[in-house]
Amino acid sequence: MRILLAEDLAVNQKVALAMLRRFGYRADTAMNGVEAVDAVKRQHYDLVLMDIQMPEMDGLDATRAIVALGVPPLPVIVGLSANAMAEDVQAAMQAGMNGYLSKPINPVELGALLEKVGRERSG
Repeated sequence: MRILLAEDLAVNQKVALAMLRRFGYRADTAMNGVEAVDAVKRQHYDLVLMDIQMPEMDGLDATRAIVALGVPPLPVIVGLSANAMAEDVQAAMQAGMNGYLSKPINPVELGALLEKVGRERSG
């Protein structure tokens, strides 16, 4: 499964990449929404873990741009944010995200997400 991690903070990138490695995955990284959109234009991803608050282009705008590309199959896009209020989750879904994980990322929730996306993409 091809994964893109869009996260602007180096420490958060390291933590997320370490968690993904524990589940047997590696991921490409993007430091902001512009880089994330460019990465999706160049490479097919099954899953994009998208930080909501990033410089240059936030995760919501990046998600809208990826969805607007219309290149099937679109990746599963899951928002990452410390802001997990109902309106934050709703804004993420309205932007085109398929799910939402609150920070700090819970390894059990991440594992369940990886299993679900892997099942959906392989079958």
